[in-house]
Amino acid sequence: MRVSSSRSPSFWSDVHGVRLRSVGLPGLGDTVKVHACDRDARRLEVSYHRDGRLIGALTIGRTSRLAAYRRTLAEYTP
Repeated sequence: MRVSSSRSPSFWSDVHGVRLRSVGLPGLGDTVKVHACDRDARRLEVSYHRDGRLIGALTIGRTSRLAAYRRTLAEYTP
């Protein structure tokens, strides 16, 4: 079964002047990887994995990075 990027759950919100975006199902992850964290610049990039596979991502102030996660999630074939 192929999961299309249009079916991957996602949301965004503007909070205190930063854009928070999420794709996939990060709440189901058993492993969290922080790829970037810059408190001064108010930027964060986190991916969530289950059994070694990407299942979700969250970005704050790094909107352009979400497209790559969305593509990877769309390519997932269980």
